[in-house]
Amino acid sequence: MTSYAWFVRGAKHAALAQTSMAAVRRADPQARLIVATDEAGLVVPGAEMVRFAPGLPLMVANVEAQLTVMWSHRTPVWFIDTDVLILKPLPEQREEGITVTWRDTVGGEIEDMPGELHCNFFSNSHNGPKVRKREHERAIV
Repeated sequence: MTSYAWFVRGAKHAALAQTSMAAVRRADPQARLIVATDEAGLVVPGAEMVRFAPGLPLMVANVEAQLTVMWSHRTPVWFIDTDVLILKPLPEQREEGITVTWRDTVGGEIEDMPGELHCNFFSNSHNGPKVRKREHERAIV
């Protein structure tokens, strides 16, 4: 089973995460969905909630969310931005120690973006790093 996780702060961000989670559920019905947050009262229906201490700046909290999920689950996890709609299942990460994703296209106006973007990812395993570019579709919300 592939695990997907989102960092969420605030109700608006939670609503975006629910849209992204729904796309994952359509593409990968057996997926495990995890939401990490530093807000005590925040609940995202349909997700396993992981909490960490509040008060960190946004980008630092994002990294803290990823580390908290990794340490608490001890299984490979895909960390997804809340504005990403997965169109097909991402591969299980069986041997990777860490996987880093990035976008080639960031910013601009939504009408200037193609209807489908791609996620690049770099995996580092015991056999050494490998780069797989443009392997999975990525769409703008």
